[in-house]
Amino acid sequence: MVICFVPAFVVSGFLVARQHGGEQGVAAAAATTVTGYLVVFFTAAAYAAVNQSELAGLGWALFGVAFVPVALMLGVLCGCVGVALARGLRFLGGHGH
Repeated sequence: MVICFVPAFVVSGFLVARQHGGEQGVAAAAATTVTGYLVVFFTAAAYAAVNQSELAGLGWALFGVAFVPVALMLGVLCGCVGVALARGLRFLGGHGH
């Protein structure tokens, strides 16, 4: 489900990279990805805890936390794509360094 939001993560990196540079763009995309990922899984955990059992909620929370490094890697990848787009547009616009 989180993969559906990849365009938003790329746009986050792109917008920050245009204003502040590549490293900040990658960091912004990674932070956006991890935040979105945790919101999705903790919402699922809360839903499961209320409608199923506390153990199911705990399982969802632990599952979400276990895969934070994967979400972070996805965020870095999306940030790199956003930075590449920002630099490509800067190059095509003639404002490159």
